[in-house]
Amino acid sequence: MPARAVLQRSRTSREWRSALPGTGTSTAFSHWMKFTTLAALLLSSATALAAPHDELAVARQHVQAASTRVSYHELEATIAERDIATAKIIQATASKARTKALAAGDNVAASAWARRHADAVKDEREAQDRAAQKRAERDRAREELQASTDRVKSLELGPRASR
Repeated sequence: MPARAVLQRSRTSREWRSALPGTGTSTAFSHWMKFTTLAALLLSSATALAAPHDELAVARQHVQAASTRVSYHELEATIAERDIATAKIIQATASKARTKALAAGDNVAASAWARRHADAVKDEREAQDRAAQKRAERDRAREELQASTDRVKSLELGPRASR
């Protein structure tokens, strides 16, 4: 190995060593991340402890949680629906390829395409079940969101109505 390659390799090794935690500039970054994480934890716990009996704050947290659940289950349902479409495409492709393999007299390939088609049918059924489950969970989360939103509105209007 030429001396130049050895020198270049050792220089690269030094660069890697300086990027390891506890050495070089990465230490400052590590301390900054620890500080940021600690500050976020303290702020969130201080917020939770600041007004534990504030019904409006709790109701708003419920709205936020329900909104997050709605978004999550909506995305999961969309993924399942895309999986259904993918399975249908695979089924169509496998069916066409199986037909071509049978026409060409290639029974081994036709058998392999038939298995792929059967797997795609199974995947489609599983995705349909998952999509139905996620839609139901999304609908429940929407109902909870509506109830939480109504609770926030009633709490916000409560003090004004008594004035």
